Amino acid sequence: RYDMRSALKRQVQEKNSGFPLKDVQRYAGNVLLALRALWAIRIIHTDIKPDNLLLSLDKESVKLSDFGCAIDTQESMQAAHIRRAYASSYRPPEIILGQSFSTRADMWSAGATLFELASGHVLFPEGANNAMLLDILRTCGAFKKQFAVTGKHALKHFTPQGAFRRRTKSGSEQQLSMSQFTTPSKPVPTRLRNVLQDVLLEPFAELLAQACLVPDPAKRSSAESALRHPFLKMRRSG
Repeated sequence: RYDMRSALKRQVQEKNSGFPLKDVQRYAGNVLLALRALWAIRIIHTDIKPDNLLLSLDKESVKLSDFGCAIDTQESMQAAHIRRAYASSYRPPEIILGQSFSTRADMWSAGATLFELASGHVLFPEGANNAMLLDILRTCGAFKKQFAVTGKHALKHFTPQGAFRRRTKSGSEQQLSMSQFTTPSKPVPTRLRNVLQDVLLEPFAELLAQACLVPDPAKRSSAESALRHPFLKMRRSG
């Protein structure tokens, strides 16, 4: 076995693309089954990314690895765990805002990881938290006010009224109304269509956009629910 970061790098070098969606379909099922098993015993992985998925030698399946940052759900309220949870490109917005988090946080990072495996591109390139939130808003749409203003760090990035406090490189601040993000400017389906052509593309994009990459964790799917998504049920030849 070898990690999916290395495997994806090799795939991009050789094919100039991510993995075929028929392969990502299997990998998604593997990841979601692993999350369902973890959540059944109240464990949050907190570090899902390509580096921590191990690809079988026949390239038919992946296994979730590296449980060094895994925590019990009761520990997710503790500040020390909030600070260290998730590599920045895979960090859900509730972590950036300093909220407590649940098993649903793993779904976000799983979605970002699956997008990367399919497209060959990082969904949210690493950057400062404020820039990451702006990227999330442009990709996933507006945050509800109650979600935006909740959390230890929320008011660093949002006004009490829920407007986004965009920080420019010069250090100035620009307040952006959530109405600007009602329709995402670079949604997941469009970003996938720019690099992929596949009969599985639309159901895959739907899985990511409607089940995994939902900003409010209260509305994000569980692994159990996501396993019933049509993308994972579709069959295709090749």
